[in-house]
Amino acid sequence: MMSYSSRILAYGTFVCVAMAGCTTTYQKPNPYTAEQTNVQRDPLSYGSITAKVQKGVTNQEEIMRYFGAPNITTMNKDGREVWMYDRISSSSQSDGWSEARRFGVFFGLETASAKQGSNRSSTTSTLTFIITFDTNKCVTDYSARATQF
Repeated sequence: MMSYSSRILAYGTFVCVAMAGCTTTYQKPNPYTAEQTNVQRDPLSYGSITAKVQKGVTNQEEIMRYFGAPNITTMNKDGREVWMYDRISSSSQSDGWSEARRFGVFFGLETASAKQGSNRSSTTSTLTFIITFDTNKCVTDYSARATQF
């Protein structure tokens, strides 16, 4: 069993190490980002697709300006060009104290909340956008599907 002063020393060391882990690093700006090259791209979202894309009106150049290059380009059975955008994103979240609780248990500073484990959650979102163009390079049909789980 650790004495009170040993626990305080261990806790102080832990706080110093934890604070050192909260620093950020400088990242040099990329000279080719959209903001610096004056290319204004909308984030690819279900709302931006339905607001910007109109059948028979929107052309390939506008789609490229709005959303960037597609992930896949192909031809369908009718010989029409088809573009596909596919985006997947995921995020996870922790309550921020779960690691501290486990560290405290290691040094004998066990608490009731440390025994409960961590509170973590994660979310994955997908967006698939498929566009078919006519011979004049205008949108003839499109579909968009968004999921989140």
